[in-house]
Amino acid sequence: MIITLSTLLGVTKGRLMGDMDDLFDFYNFYVGMPVFTQQLPRIYEQTREAITAQHPFLNSIDLSDITKENYKVILGNLIAEHGDSFDVARPLCFAM
Repeated sequence: MIITLSTLLGVTKGRLMGDMDDLFDFYNFYVGMPVFTQQLPRIYEQTREAITAQHPFLNSIDLSDITKENYKVILGNLIAEHGDSFDVARPLCFAM
């Protein structure tokens, strides 16, 4: 599945950088079934490392200073540096 950097950051850094629907679309694809809001914390913990392993550059990104006022500027800088389309492979099996 091809996802944007804002979605990739959301699923690996736990910071909403784009549309929440995009996160749900990604998790539905990755898990292979519909995901509900109350499942997000557990699924986030289970998927974060696997997705980061597919895209190791994420380890160097620090979003600790991000705010609702500056996230668009920071996201724009990150897109300029890393691009905005990323292929994420689905696992062969996902246990919930």
